[in-house]
Amino acid sequence: MDWKTLAKNKWLLAIAAIGMLLLLIGSFFPPQKAKPTVSAMTSGTGQENNSTETSDNGSSNTPTQAALVEQSYDQQLEQILGQIQGINAVTVMVTVDSTGTLKVAQNRQSTKTANSGGSTTTTENDQVYSANNGEGDSSPFVVGNEQPSVRGVLVTVNADDFATAKAEIIESITNVLDVPAYKISVEPQKEN
Repeated sequence: MDWKTLAKNKWLLAIAAIGMLLLLIGSFFPPQKAKPTVSAMTSGTGQENNSTETSDNGSSNTPTQAALVEQSYDQQLEQILGQIQGINAVTVMVTVDSTGTLKVAQNRQSTKTANSGGSTTTTENDQVYSANNGEGDSSPFVVGNEQPSVRGVLVTVNADDFATAKAEIIESITNVLDVPAYKISVEPQKEN
């Protein structure tokens, strides 16, 4: 290592010293745990490389989680559809199959061995990549998060022109939730 070159580039030494100081200071503060929320479950990424899918169908998938997702969709759709011109009142019911799917990073190792009889044996080892935090806990590294799959949508509407309102509602829901039109039912509300 040439010390004269390092002495000439003192700014490089200063940046390295500041970086090491920040690492040292950061080790004294415990990391904050982020818990996924319903709004976080609706954002997705398209990364699928070296990942495995883990569904929320385990012990953490309770009917209340699916109900929370459905309730969130119901409220958001009622609010936005109620703002369409010509619609006087609207009620929305959304049903979902699951609360979403997480894609976690995976370390895949494959080993091939040749036997003396001419046959080959392939051994695959799949391990979920997990990140350790400063407290000694480890959690899987999440690569992506898929939206919950919507089973169907029911909308009751009180509108000035029902046919026009029905077409606008179906178009809006197909664009927002990426649900095919045959899974959306729009019906008129009873006259009171």
